[in-house]
Amino acid sequence: MSSTTRSWISESDNEEKRGTWRHSQDVCALADQDRQLGHVVKTDAWHAFDAVHPNDKGTGFTYLGAFNERNEAKNAVETAIGRSQSSSQVRRATS
Repeated sequence: MSSTTRSWISESDNEEKRGTWRHSQDVCALADQDRQLGHVVKTDAWHAFDAVHPNDKGTGFTYLGAFNERNEAKNAVETAIGRSQSSSQVRRATS
């Protein structure tokens, strides 16, 4: 499994947040030192999940959408997390 480090700035307090992506052939997970932040899973497409916020029913992760490219799905996760720093409402990415 390989990993890369990506960082983003929280819009709410300008505190730098760091996460590390870990990759396998069909699954990618973004985590910081404390928790899982998001997941990208390959089936018929790359499916992105925000692991910070529960879905509307409170039964699992927030689904962000299906994407043709892995990097598009990873960007959707990072965008959702960035938005969540400054807003309680997470906007969903569309495919």
